[in-house]
Amino acid sequence: MLKNKSMIIVDPRQESSAVKGNSHGGPRSQRVEWVDDQTLLTTGFDAQAKRQFGAWDLRNLEQPLVLGPLNEGSGVPYFFYDREYRVMILVGRGDNVSNIYHFDRTSPTILNLLQTQNFLNSTQKAFCMMPKHAVDVSKQEIMKSVRVTNTSKVEVLSMRIPSRVGGFNQDYYPPFEANEPSNTAEAWCAGTDVPAKTMQLSAIKKAQT
Repeated sequence: MLKNKSMIIVDPRQESSAVKGNSHGGPRSQRVEWVDDQTLLTTGFDAQAKRQFGAWDLRNLEQPLVLGPLNEGSGVPYFFYDREYRVMILVGRGDNVSNIYHFDRTSPTILNLLQTQNFLNSTQKAFCMMPKHAVDVSKQEIMKSVRVTNTSKVEVLSMRIPSRVGGFNQDYYPPFEANEPSNTAEAWCAGTDVPAKTMQLSAIKKAQT
């Protein structure tokens, strides 16, 4: 994302492969993340300094698939996208809420708000997602995050799927990218692309590759 309200995508191995496009109209900081091989999600501000998200097709970055509003706030919106569950978690520095959206490219709005979590007595100073293999599968926990507050506390937040049966359910845990390299730096620089290794959580072991 560039200061002239545009974005550029490059392959460091091919200088001539740069793809340029537009971004948000506001002057403040912006963020971008890959959704899949054809789609980008961005957050920023519009010309009236209101928070905004955008979805973009890599084949045409001149026009967004959609631009839409986000929750009110003055802080820069940070977001974390989960490919396996197709959800986006949005937080802002100085906010006392976090929002969870579902990504659906076939939907007219593309992002649909699922849940808002309100922290009445504190605001965020920092936020990050924990690795997938850190969740507790025996409690149907599918995502875990860490929140640093303005009251000098570190809070661990958990996202679980309600279940009457309890215990481990393999359907909740699709394969995800492993924490092991599938390629070498030398091979990648030479032009060899290799799919990422995957791992999957199980009831016996925390993760199997």
